[in-house]
Amino acid sequence: MLRWSGGRISEVLALTPAAIDIESGVSSVQTLKRRKKGIIRQVPLPGDLINDLTGFFELREKQRDAYVREQAKREQAVIDDLFLSRRGRRN
Repeated sequence: MLRWSGGRISEVLALTPAAIDIESGVSSVQTLKRRKKGIIRQVPLPGDLINDLTGFFELREKQRDAYVREQAKREQAVIDDLFLSRRGRRN
């Protein structure tokens, strides 16, 4: 991954499965320079590397599971139109 992304060791180690777009073959690498925050570079990755990553980390399943969990949270938040806080329900 270091070879193809051109990123720093810390940037590559900070990558998560959600940062890799399998369909387009692009990885979103966030710069970790202290002087500039929030800068994201999109780095194209070769097909062989994408295949290795999907096989090794089971990337597709992790992305799908994260999407399903997020959808469930959204559906649950809409139930009964209640305002929920850390202290419980508020009407």
